[in-house]
Amino acid sequence: MLLLVLAGPWLAAVLLTLFLPRLGVLFTPRWLTTVLAVTGAALALATWMSALAVATIVAGAGSAAARVGAVLLGGWLVWTLLGTVRHALRIRANMRSGRLFRDCPDRVGELLRVESTIPDAFAVPGRRGVVVITSALSSALDDDELRAVLDHERAHLAGHHSLLIQAVQLAACLNPMLRTWGTAVRFAAERAADESAAAGDRVATLRAVARVAVLCSAPPRPAWTGIAGRPGEVIRRVDALQRPGPRRQPGWLLAAAAAVVVVLSFDFVAVADLAQDRVVPERGEPAGQVFGLPIRF
Repeated sequence: MLLLVLAGPWLAAVLLTLFLPRLGVLFTPRWLTTVLAVTGAALALATWMSALAVATIVAGAGSAAARVGAVLLGGWLVWTLLGTVRHALRIRANMRSGRLFRDCPDRVGELLRVESTIPDAFAVPGRRGVVVITSALSSALDDDELRAVLDHERAHLAGHHSLLIQAVQLAACLNPMLRTWGTAVRFAAERAADESAAAGDRVATLRAVARVAVLCSAPPRPAWTGIAGRPGEVIRRVDALQRPGPRRQPGWLLAAAAAVVVVLSFDFVAVADLAQDRVVPERGEPAGQVFGLPIRF
């Protein structure tokens, strides 16, 4: 039983990472973005806590080799935790730098047009989020394409895509096994914004994505999401827009995803209780018990 509790999150992380490309087929882009963010965060917390519990168990084994192993595992845990904190600080810095756009007096509602010779458009998240578009890009697009670009960026703000992307990136800092999830959730967010814009005019959105990708050569920003996206993904997005829009998301798939997150959450709480009992045992409850129940191999 103890082995299942400790190894379960890691097994789930391996299987879901291998199954990651298939999730893009099962879920619509809008729901995939949320599912990847929530599940990735749950996996990171559960696996990290599982590793911490293993370190406490190994440390109490008594042998010198076990103690060395516990120290090495503990060092890895500290390293990943520090990496997560560093990334969180970078996110905070990026959000603060976004005030330059969010608090700009020239904004009109949630739109800010900037005079620049560099074609670009992106969404700046946060309180009073704003869509920024440069004069070079807006003048290069026709009215329908410009509307599609603005609808795309508004969809990023409405869907809180930056928050979801950063949640997965923080999860990858805590568990490097989840690094591929960052690429997957970013692409899902772009596809979700594409489909939101395509609801108004699918052909214009397709043209806008292709044209903006050619015009915008700046690399993607870590905290802001722009319609240009990553160069290697534009072809896949254009190909998807040439097909009919996604069907309605089946409810049972959402229920299955929610069940996975619930199980991981219970596992996290159980393993955290086990680790706490190893470090600071509760009065009357010996180490190796979770919620007062014995846990055995």
